[in-house]
Amino acid sequence: MAISVATLETRARTRADMVNSSFVTTTEGEQYVRDAYAELWEEVANVFQDWFITMGSSSTLTGGTEALSKFNVTADFGWLLHVEQDPGTTQRRYLSEFNRPNLPSGPIYVPVVGLTPFYRLEGKTIVIEPYESAAGTFRIIYVPTATWDGIGDANDTMDTRLERWAQYVTIRAAIMYLHKEESSTEGLYGELAALKERILIAKEEA
Repeated sequence: MAISVATLETRARTRADMVNSSFVTTTEGEQYVRDAYAELWEEVANVFQDWFITMGSSSTLTGGTEALSKFNVTADFGWLLHVEQDPGTTQRRYLSEFNRPNLPSGPIYVPVVGLTPFYRLEGKTIVIEPYESAAGTFRIIYVPTATWDGIGDANDTMDTRLERWAQYVTIRAAIMYLHKEESSTEGLYGELAALKERILIAKEEA
């Protein structure tokens, strides 16, 4: 059975013993649920990374200058796994990340790394260096941010792959309720740790 934001908010409110309290509004509670779900998503994605691998669209660059040697990641970008050059061809390869040495910053710095292209991630932008080697087609492989099935309201439902750990969202959101009320969360963090351990065990048993 699909588990919705509204259902999780009710469970979290009940777990925090705040069913008849208006101290935390329903809107606030639903945001707690979404924040808790995002944490669960990251926990699971770190363990079951292959579930979440996503291919970005290809970007063709002409290179030569920084402006012509970069492209933006997708809106649902969570974290980067790889940058591919010439995806879908026999020349495909994964680029290494470019790490700047500890040199004074400023416009006079020009990276010297031969002709081999590297990438660096600047916020939501991938930059290929050296710029002279940035001509070509590139694609990112990434893990997306947490997604719900729905249109962005209380009826949104969890990804079915994560439903077995729905209690994580309940407990984590309940902690947020209690933090706002400045009430004790004793025991809840222990339950949360046990749930994280269950995710690791699930991987070992897979």
